[in-house]
Amino acid sequence: MNSQRSRDEVRDVTLEILGLCKACTLATVGYGIPWATSVFFANEALTIYLILEKGGKSIANIVSNPKVALAIDNRVPDRFVQIGGVAEALKGPEAERGRQLVYGRLPEYKSFFEAVPTSVVKVSSRVVYVSDMVRGWFPARTVNL
Repeated sequence: MNSQRSRDEVRDVTLEILGLCKACTLATVGYGIPWATSVFFANEALTIYLILEKGGKSIANIVSNPKVALAIDNRVPDRFVQIGGVAEALKGPEAERGRQLVYGRLPEYKSFFEAVPTSVVKVSSRVVYVSDMVRGWFPARTVNL
C-alpha cells in the first residue's frame, strides 16, 4: 500500500470483516507436514486470540514452528481476510486475558471450550490480505505490518 489512507481503509475493512466472523481456519506446519483446522477466535485490532486443545496437533505444530496462516470468512468467498503471522501459546495473566476475550465474544461456546484442557494462542499479524468483492478488491489488498 502506498498511502496511509489506503492502509487505514484496508485496516478498517479488515476489522469490519473480522467482526462479522466467529471462526477461522488455522494453518500450521509441524515437522514438515501441513495441518489446517477450524477454530473460534477473538481479536484486538489485528491481534488474534485462539483457544486450542492443549494436547492437539495445532499446539504441537506452533511449538515447533510458530509461523501460521489464518483464513477468516463466513464460508462465502465474497469478503474474507487472510493473515500470515507468528503464534505463541500464552501463559499466566496474558492467557487468562485472551481466554476472556474469546469467552466475551462467544459466550455460547464457553462450555465447549471448557470440555477439554485448552491453551490460549496469540497470533501477531505480520501480513494481512483482504478481499471484498463489493469494493472490487480482488485480487486482495495487502498490508505488511
